[in-house]
Amino acid sequence: MPVDSVQEFLHIGLGKNAPVEDTGEDDGEGLLLAGKVLQSPDDFNGCQILPNSMVATSKIAIMVPHEGAAQREAVPGQRGSDKWMEARSVYLAKSEVKLRELHESSVERLFFLINEVRGLDFGLPTLQNYGTEPFFTLASVLQRVYRDVDRTIEPLQLHRRPGIKELPVIASPPEMMLMGSRDQELIMWHKHMTEVVSETLTELNARVELLEKVIQEVNDTTQESLKGKGSAAAASRATSPGKEEWGTYFVRRTDESQCHRMMKNTEPITEILQSLLLPPNRLQLTDGEDDSNPSLRLDLMKMMILPDAWQLVSNTPLFRRNVDSMDVLNAICSSLQPMLFTQDSILIRSGTVGTRMFFLNSGAAQVVINGKPGASRKKGDFIGEIALLYATERTADIVASEPTEAFCLS
Repeated sequence: MPVDSVQEFLHIGLGKNAPVEDTGEDDGEGLLLAGKVLQSPDDFNGCQILPNSMVATSKIAIMVPHEGAAQREAVPGQRGSDKWMEARSVYLAKSEVKLRELHESSVERLFFLINEVRGLDFGLPTLQNYGTEPFFTLASVLQRVYRDVDRTIEPLQLHRRPGIKELPVIASPPEMMLMGSRDQELIMWHKHMTEVVSETLTELNARVELLEKVIQEVNDTTQESLKGKGSAAAASRATSPGKEEWGTYFVRRTDESQCHRMMKNTEPITEILQSLLLPPNRLQLTDGEDDSNPSLRLDLMKMMILPDAWQLVSNTPLFRRNVDSMDVLNAICSSLQPMLFTQDSILIRSGTVGTRMFFLNSGAAQVVINGKPGASRKKGDFIGEIALLYATERTADIVASEPTEAFCLS
């Protein structure tokens, strides 16, 4: 069905006689044992938690089975309870692996792009055929990515890292230049920019090598700490504050959005590499960032919302990705509440009037009708939309068959 506005979609008319889903008085958001306290002696062995880390910024609510006599929907777990701690531990272990792999794949991608740029021919004939814009844009992007890499290293550092170097100044291309000429101004600009790109590539490569080294050092120390053996240096690092320090290192320290921004900023490099394979008259590069560009606005929106939320919502037939406005989809995504359901938790109970629908991001859920198992739901599926839209009673129970992460729209 078409959705004209977020307000229209979120407006729910509830029945008078049917019970309403219990959403709980306390939403139980977040992964910190002491609420919003970033560093507590009782949490993570008192280890440091950085403000932009996944642990500090997560708004996920850990949902556990209701302990009442009658079967009811899952409710936010009590912080520090056995069920809450166990669910958090499992969730953070998976997130730790995800963040490690994200950083490792980013390093691989950066090394690939550096090698590709080094193989480009930016001689005077190339400038005369394609213009100065690719060269100028490339230098600007490389320097921006260099700073991004440094910001990605900062929360991971185990010890003081070498200071960031001041990169050479990028000169603006000559004005009123005839592409067929070899005037002195163009030659001097070309010589300067060749040196700028070369020096920037060298410094960027060194910074990426440092990021790779830091990641490897953390990985090695983590493994040696958990095994209780290893080199003397690793043993010294692993002695304090303990095993949990290393098992949650990435989730407590790294900013996932920064890593995504870094890789997003490398996209113009790929575009330049591809454009130089085209005939000169087909080369089109935009000068600067245009906020009216729909694709740019889409990228900015996706960076501001929950990871995976945009993909789940925009692929749902209910919202019609290519029809509903980006503003509507973005507002819906921004309204989502991440939840983590422990195994056997009830997401939806039959006989209640719907006030929520769910988008499954991981795990699996079972449809149960009159006590009999039915279809299964997995990552990418959505559930509960009919009762939510039309204020009708739920016709089935939906039970988490394993720990399941979902985005809730209510």
